[in-house]
Amino acid sequence: MCIREQTARGIRKNATLMDQSIQTQIIANTIFAHRSKIRNLTFAFATTAGLSSLPMGKDKLGQAQKEAFGSLLVAHARLTKAIDAELTEVNLPTLEVYDVLLALEDAPGRKLTMSDLAEAVVFSRSGLTRLIDRLEAQGYVCREAHPKDRRSLYAVLTEKGLQTRKDAWQPYSEMIHRHFGRFVTNEEAHTMRSALKRAISEHVTSDQALREVSITGKPQNKKPSG
Repeated sequence: MCIREQTARGIRKNATLMDQSIQTQIIANTIFAHRSKIRNLTFAFATTAGLSSLPMGKDKLGQAQKEAFGSLLVAHARLTKAIDAELTEVNLPTLEVYDVLLALEDAPGRKLTMSDLAEAVVFSRSGLTRLIDRLEAQGYVCREAHPKDRRSLYAVLTEKGLQTRKDAWQPYSEMIHRHFGRFVTNEEAHTMRSALKRAISEHVTSDQALREVSITGKPQNKKPSG
């Protein structure tokens, strides 16, 4: 190979290296100047690939939130059905009955108007009047006239109803533990409660007090007594 050819090849090689260096610098400058866009693209790719645990924006439902909500619905339906069946089998108040007794126990004077009771119960508001009829026949509640509104009646918890609720708590708590509590650590329970409290608070109007409830409707700052 002649010297001229070697010189020409060397010049081309140096030019190529210089071009590569310039290209590298341009890419580096571009990445630096648009690093926020790069991060967004990286996050989008990682989310699509299922590799990111970063929270999605509040204006968009993420896959993790979607799956958690689905699990919440399924767990509520299946666990309450299982617990209800066990309560019925041992002749204890069903969740619907326990819910009403507990709401009345927590109320001032252990009584609520029917409209207030409908707001207080957790499980079912439909057929509440018929349910109160049955509980009255069993001696768990009684009706009392409203002193300021003749069209309104109070549902009042009787001593028998109060004792029935208390007697039911121990076996009921054991069922909650067996079907739910033993699968959840304290840390997970605190996280779940915190998240659910935030979700519930979005649906409390300004004229309603946020009632902290467990699955039984029992305020967390009051422990059911046996």
